[in-house]
Amino acid sequence: MVIEHPYLKRKIENLDSKKNIPAYFHEQVAPYSYKERGSFRHIFRDTQLELIYKSIHNNGELQEKYIHVYEKIKKAVSKVVPRDNLDLLLFKSLRIVEKFSLKKEEALYDLQNILPDDYIVAFLADWEIVHKKSISFMNPIDKFVFIGEDILNPEGLLSLCHEVGHLQDFSQMNQQEFINTLNENRFFFFAPDDLIQSIPVEHREHLSASVLKRERDAWYFGLSGLRPFLKDLDIDNLIINIRQSK
Repeated sequence: MVIEHPYLKRKIENLDSKKNIPAYFHEQVAPYSYKERGSFRHIFRDTQLELIYKSIHNNGELQEKYIHVYEKIKKAVSKVVPRDNLDLLLFKSLRIVEKFSLKKEEALYDLQNILPDDYIVAFLADWEIVHKKSISFMNPIDKFVFIGEDILNPEGLLSLCHEVGHLQDFSQMNQQEFINTLNENRFFFFAPDDLIQSIPVEHREHLSASVLKRERDAWYFGLSGLRPFLKDLDIDNLIINIRQSK
């Protein structure tokens, strides 16, 4: 989830501290160029990483089952990074995850075991499209996850686990809690700052605390599955001050 709202950003800016971020995982092996369909596999120390992906189009035509995902992503990205040729750039760069897994001895992080079968995971093969701004979100209504980064980048991988963590968090809510959470997120992430500031302070603080709790919970669920692999992938020092909030 990209946090651009001034009020909420002030609340969350001190939660995460990022240091010594490594380069792309594949730079430890060889430069990797995404094809329309392909795979990346490598063993980092004791962790085996596997990614199988495909393009959203087939012979230059957008596949019908990805049209709604493509339109929603284009709308979200255009609000943060308006570009004249965004349509074409996204069309060329978007990739669909067919399989993503990390395996180390008995520990396994496999999206196929975590996400429902009807969920789609999309990411950007070319991060430069969004000028290296992190734009990631999970859409529980249309059932897809979008990572506005290359997931072979450490921050892209963490964004993926965080958004999947939101889904794991949602799965523990009843229907009313789920509806309330969606409404709170829509308000804080899309309402103008002057509207946020116009509501009573106590109510504003309550909503802010609720949204931040959801963000912390998503980190808790996401990192719980990723923790066995952090050291092997050299991203253990990227996780600082993300606390369990349950």
